[in-house]
Amino acid sequence: MSPARAQEVRGIRKLVTLKLHRKEVGPNKHLHEYMAALIVAMALGAGFVLAQRSATLAAQKPEAGMETATFAGGCFWSLEAAFRQLKGVTDTMVGYTGGTIANPTYETVSSHRADHLEACRVTFDPAQVSYEQLVEYFFKIHSPTTTNYIGSPSRLLIFFHNTEQETVAKSAREKWRESGASRRPTVTEIIPESQFYLAEEDHQRYLEKHGLATCKMQP
Repeated sequence: MSPARAQEVRGIRKLVTLKLHRKEVGPNKHLHEYMAALIVAMALGAGFVLAQRSATLAAQKPEAGMETATFAGGCFWSLEAAFRQLKGVTDTMVGYTGGTIANPTYETVSSHRADHLEACRVTFDPAQVSYEQLVEYFFKIHSPTTTNYIGSPSRLLIFFHNTEQETVAKSAREKWRESGASRRPTVTEIIPESQFYLAEEDHQRYLEKHGLATCKMQP
């Protein structure tokens, strides 16, 4: 631990101990110290996890020549597994986006305590698969008229990363409407990308880790 970090820890511990003492949590001095140490440890642990997730996300930025697409449609385990089957998709990661609460977790999103969506960020080689093909594939595995997919919450969204993606996605959605494939209205939303919080490592390639990557959604 660096000297600066050690000093910060001592400051936090002193402040928490003082607050506990003023509130007279208990007469036992050791209880105060224990509670202070516990709170500091929890804060530092959470900070480490968040920093680790941020570093991992930064390390997975697309390489030169690659592009990024982001989709949300119910459970991100199945969505990721489906996109990983496509030729031209070089990498995927699942996470949380579309909300306003900072640093969401699987627990807070799935329990609706965070206003984010489970989403899949796809890295692809445009020389092998176009963004339009990715959008059309998304519509194939998730009908743009469906609202009852399992997820938290259950909404279908395409997050565009630039104006070109916005144009392509809206054009594809309009083609679907005009095709008459369904009498129900199209509910898929197309909005600008927002901060993407990388999900916990346990959720990355979840179905693949559990031998279930060959899900029902086929290209």
